[in-house]
Amino acid sequence: MSDGTGRIYRRGNVWWLDYGFRGERYRESSGSHRKGDARALLKKRMEEMGRGQLVGSRAERVTFEDLIQMIEDDYRVNGRKSLPRLKGVLGHLRDYFGLRRAIDITTDRVNAYIRARQEEGAAPGTIQKELAALKRSFNLAVRAGQLTNKPYIPSVKVDNVRSGFLTTADVETVVQELGSDLGPVIRFGALTGWRKREILSLGWSQVDFDAGTVRLEPGTTKNKEAGPSRSAHSRHWSSSSLSSEPGQMMWSGG
Repeated sequence: MSDGTGRIYRRGNVWWLDYGFRGERYRESSGSHRKGDARALLKKRMEEMGRGQLVGSRAERVTFEDLIQMIEDDYRVNGRKSLPRLKGVLGHLRDYFGLRRAIDITTDRVNAYIRARQEEGAAPGTIQKELAALKRSFNLAVRAGQLTNKPYIPSVKVDNVRSGFLTTADVETVVQELGSDLGPVIRFGALTGWRKREILSLGWSQVDFDAGTVRLEPGTTKNKEAGPSRSAHSRHWSSSSLSSEPGQMMWSGG
């Protein structure tokens, strides 16, 4: 059957549709014993194909909650530790879109959501994370064949320019206030620019005293790749906060 054409036929007491779109053939039950209902549904499908966006019966049954389930399952399957944060992000989306069908979440409704969140005082970065989760949900639904198309999800401008960096003198002031337990950790972080988790997970096997460097191991960085070596003179580690046993973590509290 060629694209954009279709017919109705009867199977038992129910009328069915048979139509073609983009090289694919579709058979769909009208769910009715009345021929007029089948004709009306076929006309609807023809109009959808005329717009280049066939919705179909499967997509009409996908709800916003189905989208949420898909992205949560995706996080679980991939072992993403940020699932708890995702649930918080999805909570705002759920409050607004509720039990809507996925096909009813259009670009204009997403824009309305953005305006509503802005009026609530939500930060641009927070709104952007919510939009990213919504976009990911639709991408997963299309990939799974639950939807044939997805709406355009707009973005909001986020200003992430960082300010207020500490000078060397500021760092030393903080180190002195924190004392011998935490001070060296702060000094090491200021020196390398590494994240807290990366610093606290360091072991002596990652230290090369001859070269004066420390290296992050694969799996400990944000992108799961080995981190770059950073020069850090041993004077930055001379502290009671360091473990003295070879093979242990560098920091005695680690």
